[in-house]
Amino acid sequence: MLMKARLWIFLAVCFVGSLLCAARAGQASLYLTCTSLAVRPASSSATGTAYDLAFSLFDRGVINDELSVADQENDPESHVALAYLHAAGSTNTTVVQMFLSVPGFASDLNFNGLSDFFEVARGVTNATSTGESYVTIGVNVLSGTADALWNRAPVSATGSVSLHFQLPGFSVDITTVHAFEIFQYQGTFDYVLNATGAQARVSLGRVGGTDIIMGSMGLTRLSTVEIGFKAGVWTLDSTLTMSFFSSAGLDAPFLKGALPGGYFGLIGFRDGLPARPHPGQYQVWNVDLFDPNDWNKNRIPDLTDPVEARLSLAVHGAFLDLTVVAQAGISLNLERATSVSSASWEVLQTLTLTSATNTLTFPLRADSSGFYRVR
Repeated sequence: MLMKARLWIFLAVCFVGSLLCAARAGQASLYLTCTSLAVRPASSSATGTAYDLAFSLFDRGVINDELSVADQENDPESHVALAYLHAAGSTNTTVVQMFLSVPGFASDLNFNGLSDFFEVARGVTNATSTGESYVTIGVNVLSGTADALWNRAPVSATGSVSLHFQLPGFSVDITTVHAFEIFQYQGTFDYVLNATGAQARVSLGRVGGTDIIMGSMGLTRLSTVEIGFKAGVWTLDSTLTMSFFSSAGLDAPFLKGALPGGYFGLIGFRDGLPARPHPGQYQVWNVDLFDPNDWNKNRIPDLTDPVEARLSLAVHGAFLDLTVVAQAGISLNLERATSVSSASWEVLQTLTLTSATNTLTFPLRADSSGFYRVR
């Protein structure tokens, strides 16, 4: 049985020019979506008292508007934040831990591989969600409820959420209407394959905005269904840096999904939104990567198709160049036969590859016609 990466090339004596039988570069589509969303502060009045309510990831009084994904395996739609509740005329601010389900966060009703809630193009109309809230007073924990109504027009990254918030044991029952914002980027993922993975260049524009993310990423092929990446740095609008962790550090490689050519995973930034004044926020982002390239039509996208051996040829003058691309250190036989179905293949040379790319030059003779393979 032929290896997946074995290539067949027929060379006619009159052939002039070159034939590249396996593309060494490709372009994929990349979607980058922050799993957190920003919920802006809002005010409301209840029972004659004015309240301000603001959200944050931080427990030290720093407001960054972040409603973040909760680390709860059994509740994948749950988001969490600290809600800072301040009543007018009071010198105290009550800190409430709030869990709130984001509608459509884990669904994909249009089957395009993207989370419905965070897909800017889709919009949200009167989507409801529920949640829980807790306040700690000394050794006592008071529990309450939260429910929300979300609206966002298609193609807009901003919308509004009406939040009804109750803490019966704390005499709080208010409704606040907040502006919220989601963060989605999309663009190209240009890559050049090598023996162990690929080197990629990303260029992403914000959907519903004007920000641009650019940078490079080194990929490591782990199997035909997963690919890792090295730590690196991207830039936002050419000036602000976005440093990200490696997949090994997060134990989270990109995995092949159910959609053709699709991969999904996470990327963690040290400071996901560098334009904001506080570090360590908006750090976790979803990655959806779609690679349409499949040079050998084996239903494995080129990004994770093992580069066992790829062969290209070129004719210049009286010489034939055979270029073999494969993993450095392996041994291969370069073989030739007069027909594909031949039971006897002549071994022209045994190669131990010292690098990923090796070129052999032979005099072009009348008997150079035939089929060539490496294995």
